[in-house]
Amino acid sequence: MKTDRRDARVLAEMLAVGSVTEVRIPDPDEEALRDLSRLRSGTAGDLAHARQHFDEPALQFTYDADVEQAGTAHRAPQIPRAITEDP
Repeated sequence: MKTDRRDARVLAEMLAVGSVTEVRIPDPDEEALRDLSRLRSGTAGDLAHARQHFDEPALQFTYDADVEQAGTAHRAPQIPRAITEDP
């Protein structure tokens, strides 16, 4: 049996039991608005990701007195002892 016939039979059976949902093709203006919305959403995510990566190194070297009093101060990474010792 050819694939087209088999596909037609499967689609006819699905239509008979009501498991086919109606799909509407959007007009060009609606599709352009959807594209714009997807691009805006993607750009907002990219911006948040870039800000996070930009701010991360700066936060490693930030000193906050209020945080230190709470006992959870963020300090700069320690330089390994092997590098600071004289040869």
